[in-house]
Formats: sequence, structure tokens, C-alpha cells
Amino acid sequence: SGSKRGSGKRAVPAELPRFGSGSKRGSGRAVLGGDGERRECMTSRARANIVAGVIVAIVLVAAVAMIALPRMTGAAAAGDLRAVVHDGDGGTRELPLAQNSETAIATSLGTNVVVVESGTVYVREADCPNHDCVHQGRIDTPGQQVVCLPHQLWIEVVASGDGGAGGLDVTSR
Repeated sequence: SGSKRGSGKRAVPAELPRFGSGSKRGSGRAVLGGDGERRECMTSRARANIVAGVIVAIVLVAAVAMIALPRMTGAAAAGDLRAVVHDGDGGTRELPLAQNSETAIATSLGTNVVVVESGTVYVREADCPNHDCVHQGRIDTPGQQVVCLPHQLWIEVVASGDGGAGGLDVTSR
């Protein structure tokens, strides 16, 4: 309208609102593209707000998942968990993970020392030749197991009310 050609300023048509003048979209400023079409340019501040919003949403989803998943999958608190020790002679012992203890399991095949400590269970000592059961480390989650093949001993963590592998869910013929 009132601009000169050689002044270095670009003329803005009257139908395009200027930055901050109440554009309907409001996320940036309106400009003309090379084809004469009106386009909205996003400012760096608007981009930063969108990125921050996405990050906050991801953090919230992760926090809800960390709280809800253990409850939905039935994971129990340490006070509800116990270790079931199955030995090579057919014996079974239950050790609550909430109570620290040390138990020597002596069978006709050998001896293993099973320790419950701080909500975990592990084999501290064994007189088997390879000591794989000792190296398997601590377990504390239902379904985890420690196995000593030479002594035919295995330990599993179960939730209260769950019979463990000794209480079968299905029988096959």
C-alpha cells in the first residue's frame, strides 16, 4: 500500500493480520508462501511450549504406568511373598520373605544353605561341585527361581495364596 520498492521492506497485504494483531490461529505470525497462499509460521516460543507439553505428558504417562502396572499384574508386597524350597527328597519348606532367616537344607544328595534377607532369597553355600545355585544370586519376584541341579533343589518366590509350581493349575494326559 504505502511502501516504496527500494526501501527493503516487504509489503504485507491488508487481509493478512500482522504478528500479535489477533490472528485466528494465534500460534505465530501469518505470512504468504511462494504460491501466494496464506501460511501460519510457528514462533520458537510456541514450539518450545509444545515440546514442554509433550515432555510433561510423557512423564505423567510413565509415572501412572509405574504405579498402576504392579497393581494390575498382581505383584505383591514383600510381606505377602514367600520362598518355597523344593528339595531332592521330595520335601517342601516355605520361608516368608518378610522375615530374615538362614536354613540348611540337608538331603541325601547334599546340603544347601538358603538365606532370606531384606525381602530376597538366595543360596549362600552348597556342597555341589559347580555352585551354580550360589552364583544365581538373589530373587524377590514371583516366578523367579534358583535351581541346584546336582541336589535336585529349587527355590521359587510365590505370592501368598499361590501354591507355586507344586500346586498345579492344569493337568495334561
